[in-house]
Amino acid sequence: MSEFFQRLKTAMNLRNISQADLCRITNIPKSAMSQYLSGKFKPKQTRTYLIAKALDVNEAWLMGFDDVPMDPVSKPTEEHQESKLTDDDIELQQYLEELKNREEMRMLFSLTKNATKEDVMQAVKIIEALKKDD
Repeated sequence: MSEFFQRLKTAMNLRNISQADLCRITNIPKSAMSQYLSGKFKPKQTRTYLIAKALDVNEAWLMGFDDVPMDPVSKPTEEHQESKLTDDDIELQQYLEELKNREEMRMLFSLTKNATKEDVMQAVKIIEALKKDD
């Protein structure tokens, strides 16, 4: 049976997620995550669930069980997912890809998380004005 910290490192590497990103996604403090990654402590079930969900892995696999697959059990196949996608889902996937692949889009999104609707609308007007100058 593998150790939790080894599986955690493996999943983070495979998913290309840094410790800082995982802490941000799960709201787990960096100090706690450092202890999990060093093998000093193992997280309680609630945090194990959050980490597994963020890394898109099976909780049992993450805990070190060898007789379970790494991927979540309930994860539908790609073919099945595509058949159920709506136009809204496709648009959301495109936005997610932009956020994933473009640092400037992540920066914009991050800056607007706590903004009011009015703030966002003002930012949109500024961006539209900048685009007109191009």
